[in-house]
Amino acid sequence: MKSFGLIFIVFSLGVLFASAQPESSHFTPAALRVVTLTQPVRSAADASAIGDLWSLIPKDVVIPHFDDSTTDGWIERFDIARHALVASAKELKLEAEALDRIFDIISKKDRHALLPLIALRAEFNGKQVWIIYLNWEMRPGLNKPVMTKDGPQFIPTSIFELSHVRAYAFTIDSFDEVAFNTCL
Repeated sequence: MKSFGLIFIVFSLGVLFASAQPESSHFTPAALRVVTLTQPVRSAADASAIGDLWSLIPKDVVIPHFDDSTTDGWIERFDIARHALVASAKELKLEAEALDRIFDIISKKDRHALLPLIALRAEFNGKQVWIIYLNWEMRPGLNKPVMTKDGPQFIPTSIFELSHVRAYAFTIDSFDEVAFNTCL
């Protein structure tokens, strides 16, 4: 039953993300968003299950999708997106320095090719947090597991679209990771 529930939740996350996609476009920092959540997230159950961090994005916020977001040049795009989101947070008089530090933590912790899409400022279990929404994929050159009729095989990755989604939630004051969601 647990595996069915996990499969259902991962499937639901994919459906939620796919259904929220606008028409595709080329990467532009102007499409990235900093959003403040007005309602507090009251318990870990509200946002710690897979998919639930994505459900916190307000319905009127368009989740950007970029046709040209691939693992080729991802480091440059990550830096451009990071700086755009931090600048937007500063302009909105939100904790831009904390957001920038959280990007440092994510880039050191996560070994995948990443592209930040949305930074959501929220209250989570009574603590102030930044929730960062990203596209991800394995970095080029790493071995990617692929299921074949003979079992799992590992092939070197090349250039792939950043089509997977994940979200991190970190406290603003102590930089503790309080939630993480990803698709498989």
